[in-house]
Amino acid sequence: MIHAAITAVALSCCTTITLADNTTHPDEGTSIEFKGGTVAEYIQEVADGFKADNQEPNIILLPGTEGVVLPAMSLRIMAPGDAFAAISDYTYTAGDGKQISVDFETVGGESLIYRISGHEWKPNIRSRTVSRTATPSPDENEVSVAIIRVPASKLDTVVTLSGKVLDLAGLSSRTSLVPLPEDNLLLVSSTMTGQTLMQEVVFEILRPKKKSTDAEPRSHKRSPAETDHRKALKSELAELARKKNDPSMDPAERKGIDERFTKALNGLRGKN
Repeated sequence: MIHAAITAVALSCCTTITLADNTTHPDEGTSIEFKGGTVAEYIQEVADGFKADNQEPNIILLPGTEGVVLPAMSLRIMAPGDAFAAISDYTYTAGDGKQISVDFETVGGESLIYRISGHEWKPNIRSRTVSRTATPSPDENEVSVAIIRVPASKLDTVVTLSGKVLDLAGLSSRTSLVPLPEDNLLLVSSTMTGQTLMQEVVFEILRPKKKSTDAEPRSHKRSPAETDHRKALKSELAELARKKNDPSMDPAERKGIDERFTKALNGLRGKN
């Protein structure tokens, strides 16, 4: 009888790939060579990759990603969560034309469970899978690597604006950005706060913008009032970035900080 290391349980509400929780992290990392396909096929490839390294993660695929087709990718990662973070926080165009956002989160107590789902993206719905990591309760000041999907045409804009934001937050010396335009990816080595700020910048740049019929010319000399306004926005961004790193902040206050940060960031971008 062939030993079934992976048991697929078909439920009416979701697809579950259930494996024993025996996850360890080899120093060399696990190699994933994905030729492209559905999210379910990608998850199976990740599970098979870690199985080859004698690791058996618990993975659940919830509904919502059926129409998403992922591109080919080659990864070397330390934990399954890194592979799932690589495809999350990005809007994919499904076969029926809908914009689908893939979400990823880690749940469970003593046993880690990786849960992947999807939802139709709309301008007023914001995915919050920024800080998904392979280990629970990460150190806020520990530097780690995040993989962010950014269209090649937007990479220069993202890197330029991110540099300004990270500098205002005092995180430039602890952050490294590696653009990979051929793969539509941006590698970010930074603290959790730095990675969160990067996600904020990417979200704002990629969010659909309303066309303005009375936009002012971009090439103009700023007046003293405009210069003072930009200085105030930069100071506000720096202060908000520091507040976003406060772990004791309650959800309601954090939401207000996020809204103020987005408004200040848009104000600064609108005066480039």
